[in-house]
Amino acid sequence: MKNIQIITMLTFAGILLALSCEKEKPEPMLPYENVFGTWDWVSSTTGWGVTTYVDSVDYSQSLEVTPQGAYSWKRNDSIAEAHTYTVQIDTVEGAQRFIYRFNDSSRVDQSFYIEQDTLNLTDQCADCDAHKFVRK
Repeated sequence: MKNIQIITMLTFAGILLALSCEKEKPEPMLPYENVFGTWDWVSSTTGWGVTTYVDSVDYSQSLEVTPQGAYSWKRNDSIAEAHTYTVQIDTVEGAQRFIYRFNDSSRVDQSFYIEQDTLNLTDQCADCDAHKFVRK
């Protein structure tokens, strides 16, 4: 009988301890893993609505994004931008969106989503650019 009381008290104490522990906030989980990899640039649209397409310029661009937080934008195979990032979730008008938060304050954060095989990036500032890439 005494053993049952001790077991009951220990179980109750364990439940209270588990409920009182502060849980770490989990990192956001992407609803897709295919955002990582190498992407070829298709177009960029300025905040004023002017679009530049890959076939209208004499250079190529690509983007490589790794799960370890490396972001490399290349122009003609030379690194134009290299940053580290974390992924965060932001809710705008009830809809969740994923954002690259760059550790380098010189780079504007970007929201992103994939539609079919197209990576859509939007710089997070007034009158900023939006970019489209396709999987390489």
